[in-house]
Parts: sequence; structure tokens; C-alpha cells
Amino acid sequence: MNPAQELAHAELITDVESLLAGCHRWASADSDWPPLAKGKRLLAQMLTQVTTLRARWESPLVVATFGGTGVGKSSLVNALLGEELALSGKERPTTRQPTLLAHTSTELESTGFPLESVRVVRSAADVLRDFVLLDCPDPDSDDGGRSDSNLERLRTLLPWCDVLLYVSTQQKYRSARVVKEIEGIRAGCQLFFIQTHADRDSDIRDDWRLQLPTELQSEPMFLVDTQQALDDSRRGFAVKGEFRRLKELLEARLAHGQRLRIRNSNLLDKLVSVTGRCHELILAGSSGLELLKGQVASQQQAALDLVIKQATSELTGHRRLWEQRSLAATLDRWGLTPFSIALRAYFSQATLFASWVLWRARNPVQLAVAGAVQGANWLGQRAQSRQEEDSMGRIALLAPPRAAWERDRLILNSFLREAGFQLDLNQLSERFRAETVPALEQNVLQELEQLVDRAIERVGERQSGFVTRWMYEIPLTAYLLFIGWRVGQNFFVDTLIYGEPFLSTSFYIPAVGFLIALAVLLVAAFTRQLRRRISHEALVVASQLAQMKAVTGWFPQIEAMLQSVEEDIVSLQQLRRQIEDARHALRHAVSDQPMRATVAPEHA
Repeated sequence: MNPAQELAHAELITDVESLLAGCHRWASADSDWPPLAKGKRLLAQMLTQVTTLRARWESPLVVATFGGTGVGKSSLVNALLGEELALSGKERPTTRQPTLLAHTSTELESTGFPLESVRVVRSAADVLRDFVLLDCPDPDSDDGGRSDSNLERLRTLLPWCDVLLYVSTQQKYRSARVVKEIEGIRAGCQLFFIQTHADRDSDIRDDWRLQLPTELQSEPMFLVDTQQALDDSRRGFAVKGEFRRLKELLEARLAHGQRLRIRNSNLLDKLVSVTGRCHELILAGSSGLELLKGQVASQQQAALDLVIKQATSELTGHRRLWEQRSLAATLDRWGLTPFSIALRAYFSQATLFASWVLWRARNPVQLAVAGAVQGANWLGQRAQSRQEEDSMGRIALLAPPRAAWERDRLILNSFLREAGFQLDLNQLSERFRAETVPALEQNVLQELEQLVDRAIERVGERQSGFVTRWMYEIPLTAYLLFIGWRVGQNFFVDTLIYGEPFLSTSFYIPAVGFLIALAVLLVAAFTRQLRRRISHEALVVASQLAQMKAVTGWFPQIEAMLQSVEEDIVSLQQLRRQIEDARHALRHAVSDQPMRATVAPEHA
């Protein structure tokens, strides 16, 4: 490999390590949903095999021949080696005992292969320097279902194989049993499809592709005459035709430098297969999960509506306190003006009256009455403050009616069972109420107080805006200026210059009465606008409170569980895409390796 290919290969290996770490994280996280839990167990079980695979990471590749009875697997092995080492013949099935063919210098112990279950044959053939060949049993022979049947031997050996040479003929390529076995092992192996008996059979490769699973239809296929290739090798001639192309491709793809690529590619194949199975499990249970999500969303919306209704009712039920606090925030920005004085007087009637009574008191009895009035006013304010605090506490609790809670719990339990969850919702909810609700209420109460403070600040800011302010100030100020101008004109001009009499009570009484009426009208209009804004802000506060995650549902532990399931599903989908991209890149890197040039002259 050139330096660029080396760098690309190193990056791919790094990507594989990163994907394995992501798979470990996903599989190690617990899940309450059975399909996800089963998928995590499958992936965790597969990942435990990675250590075994890594132990033989640098050992020679195991290349196995695979196919039905009499398709010429042993003949293909002999042709690849150039000598007759694997048993072949007309008796079927010939390959009852698997044969492992290795180079004389290969240490088979490093492969981890179960050598006790095969017949080992050594050879000095150059082709065996980079890999070992396994002549597999026939999967379609009838052994009466014995535990030592060919099919069972085959299934025991195939997990150790890195590359499969799938061999078939015109008569055998539609074998249902063979196709079934190849579907079960295609993940985790490099595949080459070889049609033998080229000397007497028609080319069935196009139709063969149609019989294979879609993902295997792009794999290379060869039509070879194994007997002719073996005869050419024995006579010292170079092999030719499709067999030559097959041999060169195997020597290029299975070279020593390709071991890590192939085994990483096989590993990614297995990851794709397992994550695909996890996806199938999720799809199988998705209908029940979607119904549960819909029910939770419905109950969540009902809880939101109830929260808004309860919170709005509680908040607007103490409008007087909101008015006083909002007016204080408004007057702090307003300053001392005629209309602000009228507002202060209107909202301090009780205090002003008590002060007037105290000022007018002439004996101990009147003083006692004034003190009682002032004390009653103070006690009333304290009672209102306590009611507001109790109201805040009720809003923070936001507990649903017991009957509604029990009804929704029973409905949700049935949806949980339909989705496959094995949970005791009653026990979960009671534990949530006992352990989480107290701290949750305190957090909600603190947040609620902050929301109310911000709402009052917003009301004060809007009520003291320039337009609002002068809409009320101009009429009252203009009238006061008119009265002042009229009194001044009478005193300084009419009386002193023209000798007319001073204005009588017939002027002052109506003027004061109209002033009071105008002030009351303006204060009433201001108060009405203030109350509308307070009602609007109360609804805003209730909506903000309802949107808080802590109070969006009556069963927040179920919502959290569904959120966790959704995150796991999304993580699995991302892992699948990353694994498939890495597999495609790695397979592309393997398939792009150039074939070695054949130096021996081709026999004419």
C-alpha cells in the first residue's frame, strides 16, 4: 500500500474502534422496554466475541469452500493448490470429514481454529502462505438429523471462517437448504460465488444473482473449469480464463496486508446484522409504543389544561394583591404627579381614613376606635398575604383530582402492557409522590414566585409607559391648570384691578366636585386597564408554569422513560448509519486492491 492508502486504512481502523465504543455504550445502558432490552443483550453478546476475534487478528485468514453435494468444492481446492490434496470423487457426500489445508510454515494454533474437528493437511503451495483453506461439509446431505451430521459440523466451523467460496453448479444453485444456510452466515464473511463444471454446464450466473438476497447480488461471480485448471497446474502451464482471474483476485484480496481490512469488514458486517435485528425488534413493538406515546401525550395535554385552569383561577383570585404590587411597581417609575397622587389616594383609602380618624380624635374612646380601624386594616393585609402564600403552594402542588388520577392510571396501565412494559405504575407513582414531589414542589414554588415577580414588573413597566402615562395625566393636569388659572385671574386681575368680588362657594364646590369625579373616572379607567393586564399576565404565568417539565404530566416517570426509549432508538439509528458507512468504505478499500501480475506464460 502507498502512504495515502496506509493513512486511509488507519483512519478506517480508528473509525471502527470508535464505532465499537459507541456500541458498547449503547448496549450497556439499561432499558425498560423489552424490545430494546433484548436488542441490547444481542449486541452485548456479539461484542463479547470481539475479544476472541482480536486474539487471532493477525493470524492467517480462514477461507472455506461452501456448497451442496457434488458441486466440486474439493476439486476447486485442489485446483487452487495445483495438486490433489482434498478428497474428491463420485461418492456423495464426499466431504464427511472437513479438511483444513495449510502451508507447512503456518502455525495453526494462532488461528484459534478447533483443529480436533478437522483433518489437517500441509502443503508448500505458495497460495497458502497468506491463508488456510477449509474444505467444508455439504449442508444439503441427509444424515438423519444426527448431532454429528454434516450440517451440524458445518454450523460449528463457519463462525471461524473469514472468507467463503460459495460453490455451485447448474443443477444445485437453486438448493433451498444451501440458500437458507448462506442467508444465516452471510454477515461476517467475505463472499465469492463460483460456478464449476464450466466444461459441461450453461452459464447460470445472471439467474443465480436473482435467487440470492439483494445485498449479495453485487458480489463477484466466476465460471470455472476446475479439472482443466488442475491439469494445467500439474503440467506446469499457467491457469487461464475465469480461473486465472479468480486466483489472482484471491491472492490480491487475501494477501497478508489485507487481513485487518477483511476482519474489520467482517466485524462491521456482524454489527450491521445485529443492529438490523435490533431495528426489526423495535419495529415489531413500535405499534404498541406509538399508542402509548399518543395516550401519554393526551394525558399530558389534559394535565396542561388543568394546570393552566387551576393556576389562572388561583392567581386571579388574589387580584387585589396583584393590583397593589403592580401599582407599587408602576408608581415607583411614575414619580410624583397629579394623577399619581390620585392613584395613591385611591389605593390607600383605608390608611388615609384611619389617619384622619386618629388626627380628629379628641378623647380616649376615639383613639381606641382609630387604633382598632388601623389594626383591622393591618390584620386584613396580613391575612391576604397568607392567602397568597397558600395559593402559591396550591399552584406549586398542582395535584390532579384523585378520581381523575386513578382513571388515567388504569388506562395508562393497559397501554403499558400493550407496548410490552412490565411496570407497576401504581408503585412507581406512589414512590414518585413520596420521594420526588416534595423537592419538586419547592422548586416549582421558587420558580412560580420568580414568574409572578417578573409578571408584576412587566405590568408596572407597561402601565407606566409614555403613552399610558400621559393619557391619564393630561386631562387631570389640564383641569388643575384651568382651576388655578381661573382662581389666579379672579384674585389678581378681576378683584384687584376691576374690583369684582372674589369667587364664591358656588364656583369652588362644583369645581372640586368635578375634580373628584374626573379623578375617580381616570382612576377607574386606569384600574380597569391594570386589571386586564393583570389577568393577561396571570394567564401567561399559568402557561409558563404548565410548560415546565416538572408539571407537564401526572406520570412524569413514564414520560422520562419514553424519552429514554426515544433517545435509545435515535442513537441506534445513528450507529447503524455510521456502521453502514464505515462498512461501505472498508469494503471499497478492500475491493480496490490491485491484482498481482501473473508472470508464468499462459498455456495456449
